[in-house]
Amino acid sequence: MAIPGLGRGAAADRAALRAQIELQRDHRLRELAERKLSEFTRQGWKYVDPAVYVDGWHVDAIGEHLEAVVRRQILRLIVNIPPRHMKSIGINVMMPAWIWAQDPDPLNEGHGRNVRPGTWMGPGVRFLSASYDIRLATRDNVKCRRVLESPWFKKNWPERVTFAADQNTKSYYENRQGGARFATSSKAGVTGEGGDIIIIDDPINVRDADSEAVREDVLEWWSESLPTRLNDQKTGVFIVVMQRVHERDLTGYILAKELGWDHLCLPARFESDHPTPVISSIGFKDPRKDGELLWPERFGQAEFDKLSLSLGTYATAGQLQQRPTPREGGMFKRHWFEVLPAAPAKAKRVRYWDLAGTVDKQGTDPDWTAGLRLSLDEDGFYYIEHVRRLREEAPEVEKAMKSTASQDGKRVRIGLPQDPGQAGKGQAKYIVRQLRGYIVSALRESGSKVRRAEPVASQAEAGNIKLIQDKEGDRWIEAFLDEISNFPFGAHDDQVDALSGAFTVLLDAPVSGGTTPIRGGY
Repeated sequence: MAIPGLGRGAAADRAALRAQIELQRDHRLRELAERKLSEFTRQGWKYVDPAVYVDGWHVDAIGEHLEAVVRRQILRLIVNIPPRHMKSIGINVMMPAWIWAQDPDPLNEGHGRNVRPGTWMGPGVRFLSASYDIRLATRDNVKCRRVLESPWFKKNWPERVTFAADQNTKSYYENRQGGARFATSSKAGVTGEGGDIIIIDDPINVRDADSEAVREDVLEWWSESLPTRLNDQKTGVFIVVMQRVHERDLTGYILAKELGWDHLCLPARFESDHPTPVISSIGFKDPRKDGELLWPERFGQAEFDKLSLSLGTYATAGQLQQRPTPREGGMFKRHWFEVLPAAPAKAKRVRYWDLAGTVDKQGTDPDWTAGLRLSLDEDGFYYIEHVRRLREEAPEVEKAMKSTASQDGKRVRIGLPQDPGQAGKGQAKYIVRQLRGYIVSALRESGSKVRRAEPVASQAEAGNIKLIQDKEGDRWIEAFLDEISNFPFGAHDDQVDALSGAFTVLLDAPVSGGTTPIRGGY
């Protein structure tokens, strides 16, 4: 016997009620996903990664800045963040899909455009994304399309995106609403292609971080090829997302040379005195205290320590902490160098020149010609007595070397590098002739800069290398310490090369006498 009120009619009512509740829930989830990129990422995560989604406050922080990009409040954005912290999925996969999910005409104004006026919202936005390897850029292109073709996206935004059958490859696809995604690399050309939003995701491989040639190729690509690729020079967007690998990587170059960039720097472990703090035009501040981790839910202290040990000091500083050299210095530590008022009079002395012959012009950051004077006393202590630096062409460098030799005196040997090949030999012979009357040694350098600096670093770590204060203060000392503590990942290494060369020459130099201490500076 049927119980009153629980018959087929009641069951149908309950089913209808459940359907209505589910419909309301789906509508609410869709609204949340459209409004917040971080929520869109949470809901669509399973279509790009089989791992369980783990939330983190930094996902919202990045999402808020990208939402500001879409509203055209931010047109230039750098995000520095450790690897495996959702930088590519969040920025290069989910953000473009989220933008295409936006209604270009939410107020039903009937303007007929596929991009909401005054924003970058809608399926008509065109993207150009690049990485150091075309395979990585293509991978993210494919993942983004996987989201766009997922049952979840089609259920929520069925009318928004339809793909053009004749332009639907892994590296390039278009939708019928005017939008497109093009994948390329820093090694490939972008001629003929452009974007409303250009995303640069890891422009250099960490394995190439110590290659000056590769770094400079990336900077040339950035400064000469990409500026013309924006579809709209006034409102187009550049987003650079990467881990730091060198002081003169793309982030370092941009921060030093260009204005108007928001910089979201999120080290794995917070440092209140980080050299590149957050610059956010939307008022964001890193909420952490010193030592707090960025994503402890996934990368706790044990994982951080294990990864740091695996990466080593330099890579930890760059890839995890977003500072290309460790806080306490790289191969050389600042505190290793004691500053003294004078060096002993009786010592072996040499002035070694690392030659550049380049002029400082506006918008450039050329190498220096550096002449470092080093002495060694009878007790085995070394003294860096003075460094002279200049950025001039060869004739002015030659004059500087002559005047410095005259001030040093003939008891101070002179060393200089001899580059391989006939041109290097010819240059060395010419300089030796110009410095006749002095003891000059031309050194054939071999091995990498790091290898040549290792013996010096050992002496410095042991406390055997001192700095001599300039007569007028310590004007050269700070520049020297800044460079040497950033070595080998700093923008310049001219003084380090000069120190390594002086150290090598000094081992064979005879002892010179004197009656008074020799002070640095002129």
